[in-house]
Amino acid sequence: MPRLPLGPQAGAGSHVVYLGDDGLLIVEWYDHGPHAPYESANMLIFDTEQQRSLADALKLSAAGRSDADLLAAVQARFQSYFQVQDFCKKNGLKFTKKVDFWP
Repeated sequence: MPRLPLGPQAGAGSHVVYLGDDGLLIVEWYDHGPHAPYESANMLIFDTEQQRSLADALKLSAAGRSDADLLAAVQARFQSYFQVQDFCKKNGLKFTKKVDFWP
């Protein structure tokens, strides 16, 4: 499954949504550039049940619940990792947060 960019990329880094090999939905903010002392991949990770909750909150119909449909809905609705995180927090949606750093 490809990495889909979220909205017009404003500011530093890049924001993408994709499905990992293990079936996890991942929203990533890859922070890099002269402003960052190191590169980091900041991820919001959604397991199968959390993906269902996210699809419900995005009001996807039963027919619009495929992996591709959920990725497209997240891409269309949000412009950044931060918007996804805020939406989830406001709607009580669970996710796992992970950060990988590179010197």
